[in-house]
Amino acid sequence: MRGASKWYKTLALHGNKIKYGFWQNLVSSKENSAGNFERAAESVCYPEYLDHRITVNEGWLKCTDQEELDETICHEMLHIVTAPLWDLGNKIIGELPSQKKAIYEDWFTTENEKAISKLTEIITRLERGKNDTSTR
Repeated sequence: MRGASKWYKTLALHGNKIKYGFWQNLVSSKENSAGNFERAAESVCYPEYLDHRITVNEGWLKCTDQEELDETICHEMLHIVTAPLWDLGNKIIGELPSQKKAIYEDWFTTENEKAISKLTEIITRLERGKNDTSTR
């Protein structure tokens, strides 16, 4: 996948196996009313095996630019970096009484995604700054 090896190295994912795949024609991957794809990519992580899969929406991939692709791949790879914490959080939530699980699952998912998005923003800005010689 274009740009993946850079993030594999930058995020020190050596030893992890990452498979890449594509999907198309899923309802959640169609353009929304604003003309944007609702989901560009997703990751499935098995941190105990250092085995992961990143799947990208083919329609989105055909119309995105390199900067957005770079941010998306970084974002998905950050899910790999934080996968052990995700697993731990889900195990703890799994021990909660059933009436509380759904609330905490939703909250945990939302906060995890917000944290990954913020980390993506920080890391891609740092990476762009490192490679931008026009400001020096």
